[in-house]
Amino acid sequence: MRDWYNHLRRIEPQNFAELSTHFNSVDAARTADDLIVFIFDIGGNKYRVVCGINFTSSLAFIKLILTHDEYTRWNQQGRRL
Repeated sequence: MRDWYNHLRRIEPQNFAELSTHFNSVDAARTADDLIVFIFDIGGNKYRVVCGINFTSSLAFIKLILTHDEYTRWNQQGRRL
């Protein structure tokens, strides 16, 4: 988690395409609440970090940190935040 956080702090991507050049395990998804979130695999794909990123202000907001099983259940429940 610390490595992911430190890497995210050092870069200033302007969009998802640039973000994905730094993190090959990031996906963009729409939640049931109609928000765009970015999902990162961390810890050897044992955990998922769900966060919102404001590319204009270079701010990231961690919404959820889930195990792989918790992430699966969250998906099945419609990705409610």
